[in-house]
Amino acid sequence: MTLLRDYREDPASTDSALRGPIFDLVASAGLDADCPYIDPATGAAARVTSEDGAEQVTAEAFQAGPPPLALVPFPPHTVH
Repeated sequence: MTLLRDYREDPASTDSALRGPIFDLVASAGLDADCPYIDPATGAAARVTSEDGAEQVTAEAFQAGPPPLALVPFPPHTVH
């Protein structure tokens, strides 16, 4: 998580350099399934990596972060 720490310390100067590697980290960990990038122009969820367009994501959209996770209720516990 060094990438995220470095980004948080100085987002203004590290944004363009770390945006692609951070998207790659999120995708490789499978986190994009839970917190997809939502394209502000289309409203569609998109898987983004450094190879397929991380540089096209605006700094504002990147800094806004992922949408909140949907709250999924757990089934009630059954005591046997």
